[in-house]
Amino acid sequence: MLNRLKQALQAFKNEAQPKTYIASGGSNRRNYFSERMRNQENLKKYRTIYEQGGVFAEAIDTYALFAFANGWRLEGEDENLADDVWQWLEGFDFDYVMEQGLIDALVYGDGFQENVFTRGGDLERIVARESWSFSILHDDHGKINGYMQQIDMLDQGIELKPEQATHIQLKSLGGSMYGLSLIGRAYDDIMRDTKTAEASATAVERHGFKKYHIRVGKEGEIIPQDVLQNIDKQFQDLESKNDFVTVRDVEIKNIDEGGLTGIDTYNDISIMRACAALGVPEELLGLRRGSTDATAAKRIESYLQKIARYQKRLERIYSNVINLYTQEPGAVRLVFNDITPEDEKLKAEWIANIMRSTPIDPFSVLPRRWVQEQLNIDPGQYEDDEEEDLFPEQMPGDITDAPQH
Repeated sequence: MLNRLKQALQAFKNEAQPKTYIASGGSNRRNYFSERMRNQENLKKYRTIYEQGGVFAEAIDTYALFAFANGWRLEGEDENLADDVWQWLEGFDFDYVMEQGLIDALVYGDGFQENVFTRGGDLERIVARESWSFSILHDDHGKINGYMQQIDMLDQGIELKPEQATHIQLKSLGGSMYGLSLIGRAYDDIMRDTKTAEASATAVERHGFKKYHIRVGKEGEIIPQDVLQNIDKQFQDLESKNDFVTVRDVEIKNIDEGGLTGIDTYNDISIMRACAALGVPEELLGLRRGSTDATAAKRIESYLQKIARYQKRLERIYSNVINLYTQEPGAVRLVFNDITPEDEKLKAEWIANIMRSTPIDPFSVLPRRWVQEQLNIDPGQYEDDEEEDLFPEQMPGDITDAPQH
């Protein structure tokens, strides 16, 4: 017992200890550019913004759509182990879990999921949880000791060890344990756009239809109230009438003839700022306001590069989870297929050129398995491909196939 205590003390002395401190928590003020740190009140508000749909929710979903549209694959030296991991991931709908983790990280700044282990210590599955209910347990130097889920129905929180949780974080500031919420960063612009849209709807309702001033009688004449009410009834359905016949004492004057002017400018500016804050090109949300195809293509290309960087984060996070399952770190890795179709085309052409350079054995330079992984080809799809000519000198449909005259 004494020896174990000495060993523990010696291990503690040898462990590298940071000298600087991290920041956690903060105020909840609502002034512009004041601190808006992570707390459940704010996180639930971000959830409501996403759940109610509209442009902002579609912007978040666009990230997930492009991130997972081209699929992913597993890479590793041991094919049998990779197949085993694939079957394990398919067993609990891993695609949904991974998509939920990305969306939670964008909405809340941090996505938290539980790694469920069997009694024997084997990782059985990953389950998505409400990320707003989790907090990070850490010391003053930023070392993570675990995670805590706090929900209203329980008096005390549920504590998880570091290996029992998957933490998805895409963007953060140095010295902070928590990530940056995309909705939180765009919150002020989202609220401005919401107020602008509400004001525009009210203005259309009030001023979108023509208004008339109906004057009855001569100057100084007192008109009985029942006469005014009878005339008012005659003009309550003005939109269905084209001509009006009145006596000399009734005058109809059109007011507010100009209607609403410039309302589109206010809405365009607010939605433009909101899209910029969310980091999504307006063209992907169906907005084409004065942009050309060239500028739209550049914005979308930059957006795809940003998503590719997020994919790298997800690859590392979920590859670490796969390590918990295999107990062989690095043996099997999760890799996303290229998000840019043009890059995939260039890669395929590059592979084809190298394989054509060695027609006798096309796989002498690039291994067959590696080529299949790069092109996302199922190895069982071409079991007899060694017997076929992969690059025939004359392809079907060439001009040399045409009858000679």
